[in-house]
Amino acid sequence: RFWELYLFSLYNAWQFSSLVSIIDKIDENSWGSELYVLNIQTLLYHEMHTHALELCNKAIERFPEHILFYSLKFNCLTELNLSLSDFVDSLGVRLFSICNDSLQFLVFLHDKGFHSLVEQVIVKWYVDNPFENSRAVSQACLNFSDFQHHSTDSRNPFVPSSSLQGVIC
Repeated sequence: RFWELYLFSLYNAWQFSSLVSIIDKIDENSWGSELYVLNIQTLLYHEMHTHALELCNKAIERFPEHILFYSLKFNCLTELNLSLSDFVDSLGVRLFSICNDSLQFLVFLHDKGFHSLVEQVIVKWYVDNPFENSRAVSQACLNFSDFQHHSTDSRNPFVPSSSLQGVIC
Protein backbone atom coordinates (compact mmCIF):
# COMPACT_ATOMS: atom_id res chain seq x y z
CA ARG A 1 0.00 0.00 0.00
CA PHE A 2 1.15 3.47 -0.87
CA TRP A 3 0.49 5.04 2.52
CA GLU A 4 2.63 2.41 4.27
CA LEU A 5 5.49 3.15 1.89
CA TYR A 6 5.01 6.86 2.54
CA LEU A 7 5.11 6.36 6.33
CA PHE A 8 8.24 4.22 6.13
CA SER A 9 9.84 6.87 3.93
CA LEU A 10 9.05 9.56 6.50
CA TYR A 11 10.52 7.37 9.25
CA ASN A 12 13.68 6.62 7.26
CA ALA A 13 14.06 10.33 6.43
CA TRP A 14 13.78 11.19 10.15
CA GLN A 15 10.64 13.21 9.52
CA PHE A 16 9.22 12.12 12.85
CA SER A 17 6.88 15.05 13.46
CA SER A 18 5.22 14.53 10.05
CA LEU A 19 5.06 10.81 10.70
CA VAL A 20 3.40 11.23 14.09
CA SER A 21 0.91 13.76 12.79
CA ILE A 22 -0.18 11.34 10.05
CA ILE A 23 -0.27 8.32 12.37
CA ASP A 24 -2.45 10.28 14.80
CA LYS A 25 -5.05 10.66 12.04
CA ILE A 26 -5.26 6.91 11.40
CA ASP A 27 -7.75 4.94 13.48
CA GLU A 28 -5.71 2.79 15.86
CA ASN A 29 -8.02 -0.19 15.27
CA SER A 30 -6.78 -0.31 11.68
CA TRP A 31 -3.08 -0.24 12.58
CA GLY A 32 -1.02 -3.20 11.50
CA SER A 33 2.06 -4.38 13.37
CA GLU A 34 4.34 -2.26 11.18
CA LEU A 35 2.51 0.93 12.12
CA TYR A 36 2.83 0.08 15.81
CA VAL A 37 6.56 -0.48 15.35
CA LEU A 38 7.04 2.84 13.56
CA ASN A 39 5.08 4.73 16.19
CA ILE A 40 6.77 3.05 19.16
CA GLN A 41 10.26 3.56 17.75
CA THR A 42 9.48 7.20 17.02
CA LEU A 43 8.25 7.69 20.59
CA LEU A 44 11.38 6.00 21.94
CA TYR A 45 13.55 8.27 19.82
CA HIS A 46 11.81 11.27 21.38
CA GLU A 47 12.19 9.70 24.85
CA MET A 48 8.44 9.43 25.31
CA HIS A 49 8.84 6.09 27.09
CA THR A 50 5.54 6.08 28.98
CA HIS A 51 3.48 6.55 25.82
CA ALA A 52 5.66 4.01 24.00
CA LEU A 53 5.04 1.52 26.82
CA GLU A 54 1.29 2.00 26.48
CA LEU A 55 1.51 1.29 22.76
CA CYS A 56 3.71 -1.75 23.40
CA ASN A 57 1.03 -3.18 25.69
CA LYS A 58 -1.65 -2.59 23.05
CA ALA A 59 0.54 -4.10 20.34
CA ILE A 60 1.28 -7.19 22.45
CA GLU A 61 -2.44 -7.60 23.05
CA ARG A 62 -3.17 -7.43 19.31
CA PHE A 63 -0.06 -9.26 18.06
CA PRO A 64 1.04 -11.62 20.87
CA GLU A 65 3.29 -13.64 18.56
CA HIS A 66 5.50 -10.69 17.54
CA ILE A 67 8.62 -10.83 19.71
CA LEU A 68 9.67 -7.33 18.65
CA PHE A 69 6.91 -5.78 20.78
CA TYR A 70 8.17 -7.63 23.86
CA SER A 71 11.66 -6.38 23.13
CA LEU A 72 10.41 -2.81 22.73
CA LYS A 73 8.46 -3.13 25.99
CA PHE A 74 11.60 -4.39 27.72
CA ASN A 75 13.41 -1.31 26.40
CA CYS A 76 10.64 0.99 27.70
CA LEU A 77 10.66 -0.64 31.13
CA THR A 78 14.44 -0.31 31.26
CA GLU A 79 14.36 3.37 30.30
CA LEU A 80 11.63 4.07 32.87
CA ASN A 81 13.61 2.21 35.56
CA LEU A 82 10.66 -0.09 36.21
CA SER A 83 10.93 -3.66 37.40
CA LEU A 84 11.92 -6.09 34.68
CA SER A 85 11.58 -9.31 36.68
CA ASP A 86 7.79 -9.67 36.53
CA PHE A 87 7.78 -8.93 32.83
CA VAL A 88 10.57 -11.39 32.08
CA ASP A 89 8.94 -14.02 34.29
CA SER A 90 5.77 -13.69 32.21
CA LEU A 91 7.61 -14.53 29.00
CA GLY A 92 7.38 -18.10 27.87
CA VAL A 93 10.24 -19.91 26.22
CA ARG A 94 7.90 -20.76 23.33
CA LEU A 95 7.57 -17.05 22.51
CA PHE A 96 11.11 -17.10 21.10
CA SER A 97 11.15 -18.34 17.54
CA ILE A 98 14.41 -18.41 15.66
CA CYS A 99 14.69 -14.97 14.07
CA ASN A 100 16.86 -11.87 14.31
CA ASP A 101 14.35 -10.14 16.61
CA SER A 102 14.58 -13.04 19.07
CA LEU A 103 18.37 -13.04 18.96
CA GLN A 104 18.43 -9.28 19.59
CA PHE A 105 15.98 -9.59 22.47
CA LEU A 106 18.08 -12.38 23.98
CA VAL A 107 21.09 -10.04 23.92
CA PHE A 108 19.08 -7.43 25.88
CA LEU A 109 17.94 -10.08 28.37
CA HIS A 110 21.47 -11.37 28.79
CA ASP A 111 22.78 -7.84 29.28
CA LYS A 112 20.33 -7.29 32.15
CA GLY A 113 21.24 -10.57 33.83
CA PHE A 114 18.34 -12.81 32.83
CA HIS A 115 20.70 -15.63 31.96
CA SER A 116 18.37 -18.45 32.95
CA LEU A 117 15.73 -17.55 30.36
CA VAL A 118 18.36 -17.00 27.69
CA GLU A 119 19.90 -20.37 28.40
CA GLN A 120 16.49 -22.10 28.39
CA VAL A 121 15.62 -20.59 25.01
CA ILE A 122 18.91 -21.62 23.41
CA VAL A 123 18.73 -25.14 24.81
CA LYS A 124 15.11 -25.45 23.66
CA TRP A 125 16.13 -24.45 20.14
CA TYR A 126 18.85 -27.09 20.22
CA VAL A 127 16.62 -29.83 21.66
CA ASP A 128 13.82 -29.05 19.18
CA ASN A 129 16.02 -29.62 16.15
CA PRO A 130 19.81 -29.77 16.64
CA PHE A 131 20.62 -29.91 12.93
CA GLU A 132 18.30 -27.22 11.55
CA ASN A 133 18.74 -24.88 14.52
CA SER A 134 22.51 -25.26 14.82
CA ARG A 135 23.25 -21.94 13.09
CA ALA A 136 20.94 -19.94 15.39
CA VAL A 137 22.20 -21.77 18.49
CA SER A 138 25.80 -21.16 17.48
CA GLN A 139 25.09 -17.50 16.72
CA ALA A 140 23.40 -17.01 20.09
CA CYS A 141 26.23 -18.74 21.96
CA LEU A 142 28.85 -16.71 20.10
CA ASN A 143 26.96 -13.49 20.83
CA PHE A 144 26.89 -14.23 24.53
CA SER A 145 30.42 -15.52 24.86
CA ASP A 146 31.69 -12.45 23.00
CA PHE A 147 29.46 -10.19 25.10
CA GLN A 148 30.66 -11.83 28.32
CA HIS A 149 34.27 -11.52 27.22
CA HIS A 150 33.97 -7.77 26.56
CA SER A 151 31.67 -7.01 29.48
CA THR A 152 33.04 -4.93 32.33
CA ASP A 153 30.03 -5.78 34.51
CA SER A 154 31.15 -8.45 36.94
CA ARG A 155 28.09 -8.09 39.21
CA ASN A 156 26.05 -10.75 37.47
CA PRO A 157 28.27 -13.08 35.42
CA PHE A 158 26.78 -15.84 33.32
CA VAL A 159 27.38 -19.27 34.80
CA PRO A 160 26.01 -22.08 32.61
CA SER A 161 23.75 -24.68 34.19
CA SER A 162 25.18 -28.13 34.58
CA SER A 163 22.03 -29.67 33.10
CA LEU A 164 18.91 -28.22 31.52
CA GLN A 165 16.13 -30.36 30.04
CA GLY A 166 18.50 -33.31 30.11
CA VAL A 167 21.11 -31.48 28.05
CA ILE A 168 24.50 -31.02 29.64
CA CYS A 169 25.47 -27.36 29.27
